[in-house]
Amino acid sequence: ILSPESPKYLLEINNEQKAIEASNKLSGKQEGMKNIEQIKTEIAAARTQPKVALKDMWTVNKYRKPLIILCVLMAAQQLSGVNAIIYYSTQIFKTAKLSEEEAQLATIGVGVVNVVTTIAAVFLVDVLGRKPLLIIGFGGMTIDLIFILICLYFVERSTILAYGAISLVYLFMILFAIGPGPIPWIMGSELFETAARPMGLSIAIPFNWIFNFFVGQIFLPLQEDMGPSVFIIFIVCNALATLFLVINIPETKNKSINEITASFK
Repeated sequence: ILSPESPKYLLEINNEQKAIEASNKLSGKQEGMKNIEQIKTEIAAARTQPKVALKDMWTVNKYRKPLIILCVLMAAQQLSGVNAIIYYSTQIFKTAKLSEEEAQLATIGVGVVNVVTTIAAVFLVDVLGRKPLLIIGFGGMTIDLIFILICLYFVERSTILAYGAISLVYLFMILFAIGPGPIPWIMGSELFETAARPMGLSIAIPFNWIFNFFVGQIFLPLQEDMGPSVFIIFIVCNALATLFLVINIPETKNKSINEITASFK
């Protein structure tokens, strides 16, 4: 009821009037028409480009570089530890010496914080840009997890540290939701030219679910064996992701697809 049809799809089936209406509904009249012209340019360019095969994604530089970036982003999103926090937050809060009821309430709060911050990120991403939010997110999560680790190690010495752990988990979710959560999905459609986009996304997105499954399977056994030290794994992953992003990822805010792909040639 509320979502219009994709303007790109409507243009591809030669229904320009409905495409304009849909774009205006999504972006406003002025930006909507700009989007229509940009989409037309992309469609025209895609029709002149050769079909992209699977081997091209690994052998052609302008496809390989964005593919590696997107695969790393998808893997890093899951290796950040976010699903360990979400799946097992109640156990984490119990480790912080909260009661059963307090741990469950704190877990509900994690979900609320994630939703609210993700909504705020919709506005931040076009103000601050993709790359800064990713670096703030992954870098911030690295530091945050270090303090979570310290709190969990010394929680028995002070009840203040128990509530500090809760606050740090909430901060972790905020840092995740402003960048590492939504932006990899946004950049998936921005890094590739039109002809390579379907193939690129079909390769990169499974990385997200593979590592999602991997973390879900190994976290609890590792937590039982290692205790709070299990978060060292996620600290290292977030630190490496931050370094990779600083060096390799381009900023895509307010850039055309041609400007973005030109940086990979």
